[in-house]
Formats: sequence, structure tokens, C-alpha cells
Amino acid sequence: LAVVYSFEMDRSEYQDIVPCQSRTQPRSCYRLVLTILEQQPNMLASTGTPSAFPVYPLVAGFLFVSGIVAFVFWQKNKPLGKSRLIKLGNYIFDQQNALLIMNDEKTELSSKEVDLLSLLYSSVNETVKKETLLQEVWGDEGSYVGRTLDVFISKLRGKLQEDPSIKILNARGVGYKLVVNE
Repeated sequence: LAVVYSFEMDRSEYQDIVPCQSRTQPRSCYRLVLTILEQQPNMLASTGTPSAFPVYPLVAGFLFVSGIVAFVFWQKNKPLGKSRLIKLGNYIFDQQNALLIMNDEKTELSSKEVDLLSLLYSSVNETVKKETLLQEVWGDEGSYVGRTLDVFISKLRGKLQEDPSIKILNARGVGYKLVVNE
């Protein structure tokens, strides 16, 4: 066996090099070619056992790696569980795929909109303080201004407007409340 590509990062030098592990590899179809050579009769020792490197560890290793690859693929592509889909009035809120679904129409949400709607839904019909929303959704990013939350609430209202049973109300000076009348 030979290593085709290798990478070693020294802690004292070359801190600007990006190791392979943190790079996003393109999604593609890869082939693993494994060749198992047949044993020749002259490779047998006097005891009748092969003297060449045994093939069984290679096969076991191949099966192990194949199992891991299959498990990772299954985890990434498994069907959504019920816990990721939330019934929200006439909408289905798909947190994992950042979608609002009504009938067959899908509306995409940004990651911040998903976080904001999830937080409001966790306290449905209760007022959530502005400070809590800002801290939970934006954290210590420091990239928001006083009106950022208001803008995202406005965007969510627009995306939820097809269902009159859902409203996001403003508790002036306190926060926002997701109201769902079912």
C-alpha cells in the first residue's frame, strides 16, 4: 500500500495552510478499487498455508470502511423524523430544511428566520423578550443593530401571511409573541 496524498501540519510553522479535514470536498461519486490477487500454488509453504500476506484482513477492512461510508450516507440522507416537522396552523415548518410548506407550495427560510421562528414557537402564545430573541438568535455576533430583529420579524410575517390563524404580535417595548389560533 502507498500513501498517494499526505498532510502534516507543524504547530510552529505554516499556520496559513488549511488542512484537508476542514476543506469542503465536492459531493461526487467516488470509486474504491480493491484488487485481490489469486494465490499461486508455489506460494504455499510446506504446511499448506499461504505464505503471502493474507487477504482476509483486507476484506474485513474493506467491509468495515464500506459500513462506515454507508452509515454516514444514511445519516445525511435519512428521511426526516417527526420531531423536525412542526405543524404551525396550515403550514408545516420544516426546521432541518428551512422550509415553510403549505399544500404543495414551499417557502424558503434563512437560517436566522428558522432560529427566530423556532424560538417563538417554543413559547407559542407567550411574549418572548427582545433581549432573549437577540441573544438566542444572534448571540455575540455583534452584527445586528436595533432594527435587525424588526426586519426579520417583518420577513417572517410576510412568509406566514397566507394563514390568517398565525400572527406575530408586537408587545411594544417588551418583545414579540407568536399567536396560533387553531
